[in-house]
Amino acid sequence: MLYVSPPLTLPPFQRDSKEKPFVYPPLWRCMYCGSKDQLSTEHIVPRGLGGNILFPRSTCEKCRKITHEFETVNMRKNFLFFRVHTGLHQHPKERPTHLPVRIRGSGTRLVLPSAHPNWLTLPLFMRPGILANIPLGMPFIIRRMHTTNPRNLAAIREQYSEYFEVDYNFDVYAFAKLLAKIAHGLFCGTLHLNGELSYEYFKPYLSDFIRGKNDNLGPYLIGQLPQHQVPDYDADYYKYLLITARQQEKFLTIATLRLFSNWRGPDYTVVIGERLKMDQP
Repeated sequence: MLYVSPPLTLPPFQRDSKEKPFVYPPLWRCMYCGSKDQLSTEHIVPRGLGGNILFPRSTCEKCRKITHEFETVNMRKNFLFFRVHTGLHQHPKERPTHLPVRIRGSGTRLVLPSAHPNWLTLPLFMRPGILANIPLGMPFIIRRMHTTNPRNLAAIREQYSEYFEVDYNFDVYAFAKLLAKIAHGLFCGTLHLNGELSYEYFKPYLSDFIRGKNDNLGPYLIGQLPQHQVPDYDADYYKYLLITARQQEKFLTIATLRLFSNWRGPDYTVVIGERLKMDQP
């Protein structure tokens, strides 16, 4: 695979996202299905995860309900504990007062957040099928779960005389769709700024996966390239990188997304689509 373009410039993450969001120009059609009815603003990264990039008039009501459904799974299941510990849970009335810890021999106990270990747990995937010449239809293969050690782990251990652990029932497909939505939204917003968001310039690959039309596209387009070391801590929550690479006769746009980089979150690789007009290298 030959990289043929420099990384595209993307808006920086800012922690005070409510006060200083980055706003793309209005699209006036749904970036998922093309509809022009009942359009609303898309949060590229959900507000419940600290997102600060807005794309006005870019999603129709039908697609908004679809993305809201898997975003809710991520907010209330995959990342609920992490959001409570890190202050990303924005609704005090909905914030749990106690969190579950499983104690060996004693079952599950509800404890205060201060007595609950704040691990961040994320799945580690294989390469996207399209980049590994694996045919469409393979399921997600999880190499292992990447778990960061909480900074208060030693202090929490002193509170327990018994062995304790936290159960994580992680929804992999909801997480993969979140990655797809972020990558698709970033690239659509970038093309829109450049006046190139049309089927003349870009063939999207992720829309049917995001909208639940073809879940087989998830493992085919989303995964990870090999990493040989644990990522370093970073001051930002998110890092984005968009490049275009030549694979045989196609120019593929590929996103590298690093979620929760200040907690050593790993990089994810998402193949967004195909550039149809590119200068030859």
